[in-house]
Amino acid sequence: MHLPDLVAMTADPAEPSSAESITAINVRLANPGAAAAFVTAITARAPGVAVRPTVRARDGSDPFAVLERFHVAVAIVTVLGSTAFLLALMVMRAEERRETIGIIRLIGVSQRTILLEVLAEGLLIAAAGAVFGILLAIATQGAVNQFFQWRYDTALVFVRVTRSIALQSIAVSVPLGILAGLVGSWTLLRRDVLALLGR
Repeated sequence: MHLPDLVAMTADPAEPSSAESITAINVRLANPGAAAAFVTAITARAPGVAVRPTVRARDGSDPFAVLERFHVAVAIVTVLGSTAFLLALMVMRAEERRETIGIIRLIGVSQRTILLEVLAEGLLIAAAGAVFGILLAIATQGAVNQFFQWRYDTALVFVRVTRSIALQSIAVSVPLGILAGLVGSWTLLRRDVLALLGR
């Protein structure tokens, strides 16, 4: 937005001088470490002018920092809940293959070989699930943004899937998927072969 357009949009029609006055100036220092000295100098030369930094406060009073911590807490709870659900599904899936694993062990296949197969299968499923989730998020982010921008009459972007977010999602979901598959299968591999076959 050009400055004249911004002035015309924010000016108060009831006050003619509002289009000729300013209420704030942003200054970027070449040396950010000199911010305290800059504040002191401006305050001494222009009494009544409020000078404050625009960087995030580190004392916990920044509302955006509080909101970010809330999002992290929601994400942790979501990941823990979905991991428990995934683990239950993998245990049920392993139980369905109990007789198959028993027959495989009965013909001489070692537990290590079966674990490696489970590891490869879990890696494939977890990677496919992570890629599907990322593609779904990319495909729907436009619709989500358009809905909330319409709902709240704003130009803010509510959802943005970036490269770092996608890589972080893969880094979290793939190990958890592999771990859930290994835990679910290990409960069967610890049993005796005859117990797996129901004998």
